[in-house]
Amino acid sequence: MQTTRQRLILKLLLVLILPPLACTCFIVALSSNHRRTELLSEADRELAAYVTVLRTTLPRLAAQMDRPSLTALIEQLAQHERVHGIALYNGQCHALSRSEDLNLVAAEIDGLVCDGRKARPEQHRTVLLGAREVLVRTEPISLQAEVGLVAVTYDLTVVRAIIDAGVKRTIMHGVLIALCMAGVALLIARSLGGALGTLVQASERVASGDLAVRVKPPNLLELGRLGLAFNQMTAGLAAAQRELLAGESRRRELEQRLRHAQALRVIGQVAASLAHEIASPLSTILGWSRLAADDPSLSAEFRDQTNIISTQCERITRIVQRLLSVSRFPAGERVPVRLSDVAMEVVTFLRSECKVRGITIGTELADGTPLVYAERDCC
Repeated sequence: MQTTRQRLILKLLLVLILPPLACTCFIVALSSNHRRTELLSEADRELAAYVTVLRTTLPRLAAQMDRPSLTALIEQLAQHERVHGIALYNGQCHALSRSEDLNLVAAEIDGLVCDGRKARPEQHRTVLLGAREVLVRTEPISLQAEVGLVAVTYDLTVVRAIIDAGVKRTIMHGVLIALCMAGVALLIARSLGGALGTLVQASERVASGDLAVRVKPPNLLELGRLGLAFNQMTAGLAAAQRELLAGESRRRELEQRLRHAQALRVIGQVAASLAHEIASPLSTILGWSRLAADDPSLSAEFRDQTNIISTQCERITRIVQRLLSVSRFPAGERVPVRLSDVAMEVVTFLRSECKVRGITIGTELADGTPLVYAERDCC
């Protein structure tokens, strides 16, 4: 039962925890890309507005300032919360002034803005300057003015921080949901584990052939109905097994009767052959014994012996006739028989054998012995 509960806990954990975690990963990937696109669009709009202001004001200010003053102004304007750096170029794409952060990556920013000594077309894109990701926007001002091109880089550190915060928040929500699902799985396993373990063990016993097993239906959700259905199933299987055993017993009985009938058929064939072989000599013996019994010239003892021979020959004839009809399961013919007469026949039949062995037979029969219905030759 403990193993069943552990398996149930593991399966429930996999079923209830993996989907939230998978959905969390999918949402993180999808929302991160979507949020990044939104934030970059917003940053690009903000940067475009800032560059528009610079295009309007810088040409007049640059005409009135010397180079150090212009550099100081550029540095001051670059202190904007989101602005990373500002660079000014003349019509031949020579750098007039750069803010401090862009001076550190002068070669990179100049390569982005200028193509040799020719200014690149208006552009805005995300690049990596040094170790910092920035959004670069370059726009021409006027080829006749001293300042012909302005380049502004926008710091995307805040964008990355916002995206990272959203990812962390989504992951925390996913983990919280997974933990809640784990608690639900443990609660379900605790509630259902014992009942399911009992049903599993009972099913294993039924599979091994024990149809007498029964379970106590638990009072939990639909498991009570499941337990009742299980008991009904085992009861039905037990009844079917009893019917099968009864049918098997009947089948064996029929097979036994069939073998008996076949044996009787063989006996009948042997009896018919035997009767045919015995009938002729037996009839001769019977005829001569009757003639001898009726001959007054013979001694009384000899006639008695011939009577015994006649009687036994008749008995053999009746036995042979019964052998001929044994395959038809005949009922023996019952006739009124006096037991004293049967006893005297037996004594007369055995007297000569007893005389040879020196045995004396004495009989004492009561008068008026009652008649009974019996098969005379079986007595």
